[in-house]
Amino acid sequence: MYKKLIMSVAALGLSTGVALADGYESSGYEAGGYEAANAGAKGDYFFGQIDYSINIKTDVTSESAPASVGSAAYTGGMIDEFDSSWGVGIGYRYANNVAAIVRYEEASTSSDPALRFVDVNGSSQTRTVTDSGDTDITNIMLEAAYFMPYSEKVEFFVLGGLGRAEIETQDLSVTTFGLVGCGDQETSTSYRLGAGATYEMTRAAGFYAGVTYTNYGDLAAKNVDSNQNCSVRSGSQDVDIESQDLRIGYYINF
Repeated sequence: MYKKLIMSVAALGLSTGVALADGYESSGYEAGGYEAANAGAKGDYFFGQIDYSINIKTDVTSESAPASVGSAAYTGGMIDEFDSSWGVGIGYRYANNVAAIVRYEEASTSSDPALRFVDVNGSSQTRTVTDSGDTDITNIMLEAAYFMPYSEKVEFFVLGGLGRAEIETQDLSVTTFGLVGCGDQETSTSYRLGAGATYEMTRAAGFYAGVTYTNYGDLAAKNVDSNQNCSVRSGSQDVDIESQDLRIGYYINF
């Protein structure tokens, strides 16, 4: 629901990857709002940003079970929700209201309290997770943003991003079976859509806040053999790891 809404109407979100122009000018207040026809950046410039994200919703798609669960079908449990994420970036704002931003981001997720699967008889089952570390995500992304001036202090924007996410899982143990999955690492293509607004505190700095949709890609894990040793790559995994976040950040122009 959230994914479709954000992807189809970018204006519903506010982004991480934005900085406000260092000096927009307004021709004054006229009927209907601030007149922005003559507004524009005074020149090209660099900017830096830092932000923190609060997860709104996490979505994953589950694939089949680890070998140690027999022929049962895995339905969830490796990822429950994102704990938090943060990012830093450096960008360049052009006079035509377009910006390019390179970002470094880190995020972590919590596991569900129980591993869920459907057994060979088609009955839904759960096994309490007794030991599982967070899944850690490192993401490097290039974003492109387009700004639409609204007033001397506020402007709106839309953006898109493409990057590479390194997803590292930890060992997973459950009651009855013991160790059922070993940690692994996967590098996937990530992408992001967003939109929003920024507020200028001074000519050189300000704040932004908003919502983004990000797809980080797929995680990986390894099966456990009959001797509780890690073996081949597991078919039990969560794919299309999606996060919708509320992000608050600070920028500075230079």
